[in-house]
Amino acid sequence: MSQTAPKRLEPGMFRDYFAVFCIAEIPTNIIDRFLQKALDQPEVQSELCVMTSTDVDSITHSSRPPFSAFQSPFLGWTLDALNDFIEANFHSKEPLSEKFYIVLDKMTATSGNSCLLVQNTVERSRRYTEKRLSPEPGYEGDEKTKSVRSNFEEALQSVGAWDIGCGDMQEMIDG
Repeated sequence: MSQTAPKRLEPGMFRDYFAVFCIAEIPTNIIDRFLQKALDQPEVQSELCVMTSTDVDSITHSSRPPFSAFQSPFLGWTLDALNDFIEANFHSKEPLSEKFYIVLDKMTATSGNSCLLVQNTVERSRRYTEKRLSPEPGYEGDEKTKSVRSNFEEALQSVGAWDIGCGDMQEMIDG
């Protein structure tokens, strides 16, 4: 298997798989750049899965460039709606992370090198709310979500580290 071959999603694997949701029209060259950044950082032990369908069972491999043009089924979705989708669907799709995901939005399309890192703070066993933390006034989110905007490189390094308990999003927000 070559270094750029997609990895099959299999339960119990060491690597973490993170969903990438496009909630705005994102040119494929930007998606390709993001995916390539992940491949160019061998220390990042994460795989990215661009969500091209609401049928999570159809997502069987991690995503690799070049990425084919597609119509995202998540256009216009809020972080609240994405959290609800994840809570309803990801429990059956190990090893996709239910806690952390990445959002490519209008600012991604404009900047070409930024994304939102999102943490779903709802525990499955007990629902609670936590003040949403975001450095971007006016960004639509909800009380069970933490989000922070980052460049592609920092996003990739951070999300994998947080998922295994090394640091957390609050450090990035405060930093």
